[in-house]
Amino acid sequence: MNFLRETLRNKLEIQDPSDAQLKIVFDYLPARIIGIIIAWGLNDSVVQEDISELVDRNKSEILSACNIPPHDHKNN
Repeated sequence: MNFLRETLRNKLEIQDPSDAQLKIVFDYLPARIIGIIIAWGLNDSVVQEDISELVDRNKSEILSACNIPPHDHKNN
């Protein structure tokens, strides 16, 4: 899950993402991406691009689900 941790750090600026926060992001993944992860792994470049785009599109919603206000996410 290193890629997911790095995504939370880089895209959401959560410095030390918890396992619960990783699960929240994982729960946002559509079945298509889950299928690619099962087939090719989390290190597949297509999976990583799709996850990055999904996080970009749902940034506020994911931060809220992680109990981090969007304006205060740099401090967590």
